[in-house]
Amino acid sequence: MKLLYQDKIEIFEKYECGMSPTELSLIDDVNLSHIKYLLRLIRRHGYEIIRKQKNNSHSKEDKEELINQVLLENH
Repeated sequence: MKLLYQDKIEIFEKYECGMSPTELSLIDDVNLSHIKYLLRLIRRHGYEIIRKQKNNSHSKEDKEELINQVLLENH
């Protein structure tokens, strides 16, 4: 089951209220190792780490400039 951002927050809040990772994995039908990983991530980095972000796309000119900096100017 794929967890949405809000689902992940709810799982962490349930954990903070005293539920064990095993209980959370049974209730939410998610693998125990995924629950533990999610909890570690949020404890270490906060909620922002689980928010999906779009990949940046760069223009052809920007890419060309960066390549030239690396190849010609040894940056």
